[in-house]
Amino acid sequence: MDILVDALTTVISGLHKTIRRSFSDSSSFSLTELQTIALINRNGKILPSELATKTKITTPSMSQILKKMEMRGIINRQSCDSDKRKVFISLSKAGKDIVEQARFSRNEALKTLIDARLNVDEIKILEQALPILQKLNA
Repeated sequence: MDILVDALTTVISGLHKTIRRSFSDSSSFSLTELQTIALINRNGKILPSELATKTKITTPSMSQILKKMEMRGIINRQSCDSDKRKVFISLSKAGKDIVEQARFSRNEALKTLIDARLNVDEIKILEQALPILQKLNA
């Protein structure tokens, strides 16, 4: 079982990195910027300090990323009603469009990998394994 767990961890991590690299290479955003946009999208609205913690970068570095995103019209800032010192970050329409484009690019990157590296029989096996993998993700 340990060998299976190690192998799955390595494969999943490597596949994730390969996909991220392949679509981030064609993007004008760094991986950290894409990760930040994805986190904002998942959370709806989030504090800059939470973004810094979740992306494992310093708060000043996150501030610079957010400033750049704001200048590009990707994010909105909204003061907290109960504490005016806090400012929540959310995605603008342009930011949401980037999420959709990134999702499309990611899917295309994976499709390209599958087409290039797997034969028809391997694709069928992968399709059969999908319900099992989905159980692990439930």
